[in-house]
Amino acid sequence: MLLGLSVRSVCWRGDHILVGTQDSEIFEIVVHDRNKPFLIMQGHCEGELWALAVHPTKPLAMTGSDDRSVRYCWSTSSCVVVIQICPFPCRDMTEVVHIKDRKEAIHELKYSPDGTHLAVGSNDNSVDIYGVVQRYKKVGECIGSNSFITHMDWSTDSKYLQTNDGSARRLFYRMPSKNWASWTCVLGPEVNGIWPKYSDINDINSVDANFNNQILVTADDYGLVKLLRYPCIKKGAKCKKYLGHSAHITNARWSHDYQWVITIGGADHSVFQWKFIPERKTKEALHIAPQGNFKIIYVIPTLHSLVCNYTAVIYIQITKHQRL
Repeated sequence: MLLGLSVRSVCWRGDHILVGTQDSEIFEIVVHDRNKPFLIMQGHCEGELWALAVHPTKPLAMTGSDDRSVRYCWSTSSCVVVIQICPFPCRDMTEVVHIKDRKEAIHELKYSPDGTHLAVGSNDNSVDIYGVVQRYKKVGECIGSNSFITHMDWSTDSKYLQTNDGSARRLFYRMPSKNWASWTCVLGPEVNGIWPKYSDINDINSVDANFNNQILVTADDYGLVKLLRYPCIKKGAKCKKYLGHSAHITNARWSHDYQWVITIGGADHSVFQWKFIPERKTKEALHIAPQGNFKIIYVIPTLHSLVCNYTAVIYIQITKHQRL
């Protein structure tokens, strides 16, 4: 019936049995038709969950892990899994080109805003630039880092690239630009304040900027999601902290419309969806009137969370209203 699977959990009610496996699968079995189990959910099952990407114009997010698969397309608008599993290779994800220029693992990939180039950062301490129109022919190489590449951002005009590496260095290629299309780098004067006292360069795994509301979200090794002002120049800046993941958080990204934050846990293999509440709505919820010497600049928007765990689907509402 379920040969070769390591069963970890069983729930029997009436004629239906739910079976959870070690590989993050949930099967439903009907007693009178036990030879035909129905697969309800299949999640990431090996290593850790690190890769997270959001669609630039649609309410969709996808994840990838050490099990060499892209498995979920999560709808931020309806809070449901649109595509449950897309392991490589599969019919819907045909290989366009196969390139191997590096011996070490690739840690970061990012297309330029105009779609003409793909930047690929590897553990070989360099960033390779590929031309999309030229069928991903290598057109450039960014050398200067003395450690593996951890984060990258393109400028809005697609002419400049900034990188972070494992030795806590921030490098610019060509000229630094003030108008970045995204901000996911953990180093730079604009994000100095995300680092707590006595923190290590590996403590914060991810950062993403919401330029519309001037807010940063960070994810760290302590299982904390934090909100801070952007730019966050002063070290030890005030923040709001949110808990939910049972292990370190590997990635955090804003949705295309900046209404949600998606976070993924490394060891717990979970995807959290957090609702973003702007300042104005937060004040209304708290019944705070903008009067006296109340410093509105220090009121940081609040997050609610919707949780999707791939081994079991759980929805949790967390409400935290704080004033710093």
